[in-house]
Amino acid sequence: GGGTQDILAFVPLQTVPWGVIFGQSEKEILAPAKQLTRNFALLAVIFIGSAILFGIGVTKNIVSPIRSLTTAANRIAGGDLSASVDVIGTDEIAVLARSFGVMRHRLADSLQSIQLYSVGLEQRVYERTIQLEEKQKQNESLLKKLITSQEDERKRVARDLHDESLQTLSAILMN
Repeated sequence: GGGTQDILAFVPLQTVPWGVIFGQSEKEILAPAKQLTRNFALLAVIFIGSAILFGIGVTKNIVSPIRSLTTAANRIAGGDLSASVDVIGTDEIAVLARSFGVMRHRLADSLQSIQLYSVGLEQRVYERTIQLEEKQKQNESLLKKLITSQEDERKRVARDLHDESLQTLSAILMN
């Protein structure tokens, strides 16, 4: 009832035919083990906390550049080729960022080339349209001249027929 418990240990000795008995209270014997258990628990908490902090740091180190690349890729996909892609670090993500930068630069050059070609093509279409309009006016003018010539020819033929018929009729009447 409230007393202490003692632990006894008997250790036989090899050189002599007797042994040694040690007696000590249970609290004193188990105190180092309990202290060691507390120390291990404290170390476990410290290691788990360090691991969590390390994990958060590594995650931010990886996720931040990937988010930056995702933002740059979305910007490029949206047609904004003016802003450069930020290169963060020297690992695979940095290699990918440099590749995105080269892709953005080539896309910008390609887009500029296409725009210049488009401007040149529009100029050629404009010039060709003017030429076609001039040809259309020439064709209209030639068609008017043809119609006028045909009408003049019909008038001449009609006059010749009219005059010849009257002369022939007059000649018949005179005869």
